[in-house]
Amino acid sequence: MKNRKGATSVLVVFIMIVFVTIGAFMILSANLNLKFSTKVLEWNEDFYLLEKDCEYFIAELDSVLLKSDIETIEYLKSNSGIQDDSELNENKALFSAFEKEYLQMINENINTLKQKYPALVLDENLDLNIDFASKTNQNMLINLQLKILIPQHEFKYNNGLFVERANEKRFLIKAKKEWQNNSVSDNKIDVWNGELS
Repeated sequence: MKNRKGATSVLVVFIMIVFVTIGAFMILSANLNLKFSTKVLEWNEDFYLLEKDCEYFIAELDSVLLKSDIETIEYLKSNSGIQDDSELNENKALFSAFEKEYLQMINENINTLKQKYPALVLDENLDLNIDFASKTNQNMLINLQLKILIPQHEFKYNNGLFVERANEKRFLIKAKKEWQNNSVSDNKIDVWNGELS
């Protein structure tokens, strides 16, 4: 009878040890899942904030280019001196003057945009490059590369100079690169090495 009671006691102690071990693993697993989920949540938040900044920049750039286009057209209308269609067809200098004035307007308007976005770089080929870095996560960056297009216009005369845009696009997005270093699986998450201490 004593032998049975001893075996039962050993079995109960063994079952308790198994339950405690399983419970410890469940707590450890839940803790690791919580840390990992928090890290993923923070990463996603940072990423979508950068995406938002990128989209705002594209919208602002589009409005700056539209403003440059409108200002250039108004400048040409007031300074062309063209009186009829025959003068318009003969005046090839108008087209080069438009391009020259447009480039000048772009540079002026982009310089105002550079005050808000200091990382903005525009080269002489009208290639634009800008990096958006996360304010909270130094390991995350979006690089945006665009090509500003010089508008193609049709010039007509109808009781004044009339300018119609032939192409709708003001810029092309050449590349949008997302860079992240150690995004989610970094070494900051404690992983159990299998040793009980």
